[in-house]
Amino acid sequence: MREKIFTYLIAALLFVSVCSIMGTTYSASPQIHQTSSPLLPFSSTIYVDDDNTGGPWDGTLEHPYQHIQDGVDNAVAGDTVFVFNGTYNEAVTVEKSLSIIGENRQSVIVDGGGLDQVFHLLANAINISSLTVQQGTHGLHLEGATNIHIQDCILTLDTYGITPRNSPDTVITDCVFHHLGSVGVLSLSSSDTQCLNSSFFAMQAGVYETESPSSTIRNCLIDNITMIDLSNGGSGIYLENSPGGFIEDCSIRNCSDYGVYLFFSEGCTIQDCGFFDNHWNPEAQFPSYYHSISIDITVSPNCVMSNCLLHDNDNGLFVGGGSTNLRLRDNTFTENIDGSFDTKAGSVSDFELDIDVSNTIDGKPIVYLVGMSNLVLDSTTVVSYLGLVSCTNITVADLDLEGMLMVNTSDSLLDHVTSHHSKTGFLIYYSPNCWMQQCEAYDTSMGIFGSSSDMVDCQAHDNEYGIYLLREYPEKTGGGRKPVNGGNVTNCSAFENQVGFYEEKGSHITGCHVYNNTLNGFILSCAVDSPDFGSTLRDNRFDNNTYNFYAEGWEAVGYQYHDVDTSNTVDGKPIYYLIQAHDTVLDGAIEPLGDIVLVSCYNITIKNAEVARNAHGVLLVGTAYSQMINCSFSKNRYGVWLYLSSSHNSLVDCQSFSNEYGVAAQESASYNEIDHCALYNNSLFGYWSQVTQENKIRSCTIHDNGYAYSEEQDVYPLSLQYGGPGVMIHYKTPENLIENCTIYNNYEGIYVFDNSDGQVVRNCTLYNNTVNGLCLRDEKQCRIENCTAHGNKYGFSLVEESSQNTFTNCSSYQNDYGMYITSSSNANTIFHNNFFANQQNAYDRCSNSWDHGYPSGGNYWDDYTGVDADGDGIGDTPYSIPGGANKDHYPFMEPNGWEKEEDHEPPSVLIAKPMKALYLNDKKLFPFFTTIIIKGITIEVNASDNQSGVGTVEVYIDGILKTNLTTEPYTWLWDQKTPLKFRHEIKVIAYDESGNHAEAAVSVWKFR
Repeated sequence: MREKIFTYLIAALLFVSVCSIMGTTYSASPQIHQTSSPLLPFSSTIYVDDDNTGGPWDGTLEHPYQHIQDGVDNAVAGDTVFVFNGTYNEAVTVEKSLSIIGENRQSVIVDGGGLDQVFHLLANAINISSLTVQQGTHGLHLEGATNIHIQDCILTLDTYGITPRNSPDTVITDCVFHHLGSVGVLSLSSSDTQCLNSSFFAMQAGVYETESPSSTIRNCLIDNITMIDLSNGGSGIYLENSPGGFIEDCSIRNCSDYGVYLFFSEGCTIQDCGFFDNHWNPEAQFPSYYHSISIDITVSPNCVMSNCLLHDNDNGLFVGGGSTNLRLRDNTFTENIDGSFDTKAGSVSDFELDIDVSNTIDGKPIVYLVGMSNLVLDSTTVVSYLGLVSCTNITVADLDLEGMLMVNTSDSLLDHVTSHHSKTGFLIYYSPNCWMQQCEAYDTSMGIFGSSSDMVDCQAHDNEYGIYLLREYPEKTGGGRKPVNGGNVTNCSAFENQVGFYEEKGSHITGCHVYNNTLNGFILSCAVDSPDFGSTLRDNRFDNNTYNFYAEGWEAVGYQYHDVDTSNTVDGKPIYYLIQAHDTVLDGAIEPLGDIVLVSCYNITIKNAEVARNAHGVLLVGTAYSQMINCSFSKNRYGVWLYLSSSHNSLVDCQSFSNEYGVAAQESASYNEIDHCALYNNSLFGYWSQVTQENKIRSCTIHDNGYAYSEEQDVYPLSLQYGGPGVMIHYKTPENLIENCTIYNNYEGIYVFDNSDGQVVRNCTLYNNTVNGLCLRDEKQCRIENCTAHGNKYGFSLVEESSQNTFTNCSSYQNDYGMYITSSSNANTIFHNNFFANQQNAYDRCSNSWDHGYPSGGNYWDDYTGVDADGDGIGDTPYSIPGGANKDHYPFMEPNGWEKEEDHEPPSVLIAKPMKALYLNDKKLFPFFTTIIIKGITIEVNASDNQSGVGTVEVYIDGILKTNLTTEPYTWLWDQKTPLKFRHEIKVIAYDESGNHAEAAVSVWKFR
C-alpha cells in the first residue's frame, strides 16, 4: 500500500506548478489557501525513514536512509528527498539544489536539539515542504542562496523561524510560526522575499526585514506578538531600510508594540489589511508615548495605505517625520482607544500628506487641507480629524473633533473647538498670528501641544499633558534664531491632567489656573539658551497639584531669563523667584512662602518657612553664602535642592520630610553645611549628593527614608538606582564629612559609591537599617571613626574594589554581619573596633589588614577563643576572619581594650622640608629669609607619638587635601604647576591612633 501511495505522490509532484494565492481582507481568521512551490526537473527520489534503525540504507523505498542528512548527502542536484513521518533529531546542511518533502507536516518533526541552525541552506533553488522544525536558534537559515521555496511547514524555535541572509527571491508559503523566542521571518539584506498565506503566533516579531527591498507579505495572519524586553519586540511586521514593501490582505492583531512599522522604507504599500486589538501590555515596566500603534510610518516617503480597517486598538496610524507624500485612501478607523490618527514631524513639508475624505474615523471623514485659504469650518462641517497645513485665513468654530493639526498656517481662528480621545488634541506648529479662544482638549496624551497661537479662555483636562508649549525655531522654515511670535496664554485652565502645563517657549502666561493635576502642575523649562525664550508669569494660581511648581534646567544661565513675580501663587502663597538678589531676608513668620527659587543670589536668609507640594521646596542655582534656618519642607520632590554650583550655603535646624529627596546637592553644589536637621520619611533619600565635594552633615537625625525591604519583591538591587539610603553619596562626590549623626530605619544607612573617595564619617550611630548601616562601593581613602552600627543586615560593608579605607574605634553589634567585605575590596585597614553579638562578626573574601601591629593591636571579637597568657590584654593566637585567609593577629580580650591606657596627648609634628631657603628642582641652594621653591619640592614631615602611635599625616596645599600618609617616611612630592598663583600655604595635620591631632604650617613662594 505504501508503495502505491508514494508512486502517486511522486507523479503528482512532477506536474504541480505554483497555485494562485487567494487573498482575504481584514477578516478575523483569514482563509489560508494551499499552494505549491516550483520543483526542479525530476531526477530521482531518495527516501528517509527514522524507523529504519537497522539498515541496510540505500535511499530506496525498501531501504530508506535513517537520517535526513544522509539522504541529502547521497542526492544529486535536482533530486527529491522524501521524509516519512517520524522524529529526526539532527541538524541538516544543504549545499545542492534539492527538494526536501515531508510526508505530513505535523508528523515529520526535525528537532535540532538546541543547535544554532536546524536547516542550513547554502545552495540556490532549494524546496522545503511539509515539515515541523523545532528546537534550534534558527529553524531554516538561508545564507547566500537564491530562489528558495519553503512551503507548508510548522516552525517553533528558540529564537528565529526562517532567516534569509543575502538570499534574494525567497518564497515562504502556507507556513505556521508559533511560540518562537523572537522572530518568525528575519530577512537580512535579502530582496524580493515573499511571505504568503502564513500564520504567526506568540513571538516578539512576525516578519522583520532590514535592508531587504521589494518584499511581499500577503494573506498572512499575525497574532499575539509581544515585547519581551527593551528590544524591537512586539511588532507584527517591521520593515527597516526596506523600500518597496507590499503588505496586502493581512490580519494583524494583539501586537503590543507595532502592528506594522515602516522605518526608512520608501514607497511601501499597505492595502486591504485589518488591524485589531493591538494593545500595550498594561504590566509593562516603562511607559511610552508611541507604544502600541497599529501602523507607524516614519522616515518613509511616498508610501500608500488604502482600504484598511483599524478597529479597537490603542492607537491607529502614526506618521513620523520624513514621510512626505503619504497617500491615504478608503481607510476606516473605529473605536481606537487613544486615537486613530496622529502625526509629528520636523519640517512643514513632512506634514504635506495626501489624505482625502474617503478616510473615516468612527464614521466621520478626516478633513486634511493643504494650501487652502479663506474658509469657514463650523458645526455644519462633518469632520473627525482636522488638518490645516500651509493654510491662510481659516475659521474653525463649534466643532467637536478627534484631534486637530495646524502647521504653517496664519491669520486663522479656532473658536469653541473641542478635541478629545486622541493622541494629540491640538497640534500647532509654526502658525503665527493665529488665535484660540474657548477651546477644550481632554482625554489625550497631549492636550494642546507646540502652540504658536495665542490662547484665551481655553481648558485642558484629563490628559497626560494639558498644555505643552514647545519651543519653535523658524529656521526650519527659513529664518533667524528668534522664536516664532505668539503663544501667549491668558485666563486658561489646566486641571486633572498628569502634568498641567509645560512651558519652554518664552510666552507671557497670565491669569491661568493650574490645579488638581496628579504629577506636576506647572513646569517652567530653564533649559533655554537665549533671553528670547524667557517666559513671563503673572497672576497665575497653582493649587492642589502633587507638585505645584517646578523650574528645571541644566545650566545656571537658563534660569536667569524668566520673569516670575510674587503675583504667582502656590496654594495661595506667593512664589519668590529671585535673580541676582543679595542681602535679603525671607521670613515665613511675616509673609507665607509658596515656593522659593534663588538664582545667582548672595547672602539670602530664609527662615521660619513652611514650603510644601512643589518639585522643590527651595531651589538654589548658582547661589552662595545663603542660609535656611528653622524651616520645614514637606511633600515636595526635593525638599531642598542645592544645584549648579551653589556653594557655602547652610541649612540649620530644619526639617525635611515626606518628600522624595529630603536634601539634594548636585552638579558642583559644594562646601555646603547641614547642621542639626531632621531628614525623615522621604521616599527615596534623606540626603543625596552627586558631582559635588566637601559638603558637611553634622548632628542630624536621618530616619525612615527609602523603600521598606521585602524579600518577596527582592527590591535590594533597586536601591542602588532608585532609592533607599538615609545618606546617598554618589558619583564623583569626594571628601564629604558626616559626623555626630543618628541614622536609622532607612533602607540603607549611609551608601557611598562610584568614585566618591575621601569620605570622613565619625561619631555616627547607624541602626535598624534594612540592609547596610554603612556601605562603601568602589571607594578609596575613606575614614570611618567612632561609629556604632547595630540592628542592620550588614553593620559595615566594603564592595566592588573599595580599598585603602580605614575603620577605627567603631562598634558593630546585633547585625547579621558585623563587617562584610567582598568584590576585590583590598588594602583596607580595620583595627580598634568592637565586634560582638552579631550572627557573624565578619566576612572578608579579599586581602585586608585587621590589626595595627603590636602593641597597637587589632579588634575585639566576642567569639574569640584564644587566651592571654602574658596578660597584655591581647590574645596570644590570631583570630581568623571567615571568608578567606585574613587574620587579626592581635585580637583584644575585652571591648575597647586599646583604651586601657588612655592617650590624651596629641602627636608632635614638624615640617622638616621646605625650610627658609631657596630650592631649585627639589635641591636646597642656600638659606634665605623666606621659602622660595622653583619647580617641584619633596615635603618632608617629622611626626611621632609616644603613646598610641601616629595613625595618619594629612598634607594640604592652600587648604585642599592632597594626600594621606600612613607610614614613615612621611614625604610627598609637590610637583604641580601653579602658573597663576605664587604665594601658598603648606599645612600638615598628624593624627595619633587615639584620634588626637596636631598641625604645622609654613608659607612659601613657588614658581614654575
